[in-house]
Amino acid sequence: MKAERETQTRPTAEANIVNQLKYPVYILPYGVGYVSVVDNSQCSDPPHQLVVCSELIQAQRLMQQYELAGDPRPIDNDREFAWLLESLREPVTMVTFDPELTDDTASSAWTVSVKALLTVHFEPNLSPWNYPIYVIAIDEGFAGVNGTNETAEQFVAIGVFTSSSEAEQFIGDSSQAGTPCQLNDLDEAVRFFDGIRDTIDAVTINPVIDDGMQMAKHCLTIDILLSKYLVPQSGVSPPRQSD
Repeated sequence: MKAERETQTRPTAEANIVNQLKYPVYILPYGVGYVSVVDNSQCSDPPHQLVVCSELIQAQRLMQQYELAGDPRPIDNDREFAWLLESLREPVTMVTFDPELTDDTASSAWTVSVKALLTVHFEPNLSPWNYPIYVIAIDEGFAGVNGTNETAEQFVAIGVFTSSSEAEQFIGDSSQAGTPCQLNDLDEAVRFFDGIRDTIDAVTINPVIDDGMQMAKHCLTIDILLSKYLVPQSGVSPPRQSD
């Protein structure tokens, strides 16, 4: 959906708004995409601007105003926002925050290009989960599962939980006492997994215990995790620690 209106941006410092961005923010579903507006005051072939609302009530008001079906979609962190922005295609090359739409004009708190958000404001993050994540400390190290790979070799996979409730459920279903330990961001995760890579073969995401059996669907080797997913901003995987 696009709304062809003259767009006016209120005089707000872009950098300050980005630094103060509070999640969740909301986008407006429309068909197979999301609502955008067009700034006809700039050029004959103006870019489309993805509409982003910082408050749920504002997003709901816009959807009611234009009789859009469904509910606003929340974006919970920089990582999810970056995924969305990377999926956008021309002519949607701008983002407008908190627009006030009328029949003729659309004023917004601030407008910024998709490219600027991706290259300047958002740090690259290829983590296979949102933060924080949790591991469970037990007497012998960290809770996880034992498995067998395609060549019948046994391996040990540490359990990584994407919520505290998942971790507490695993502890409750286990016969061992354990303590959830929180990893808050990419840097903490890199340091932690690099520190255990010589004793743990893999990670498994949200393992469960069912009828006394440990089960997991998603598993990655530590080396693949650190080289392809937990990649620092420099793009270089961390060196192995020496003894």
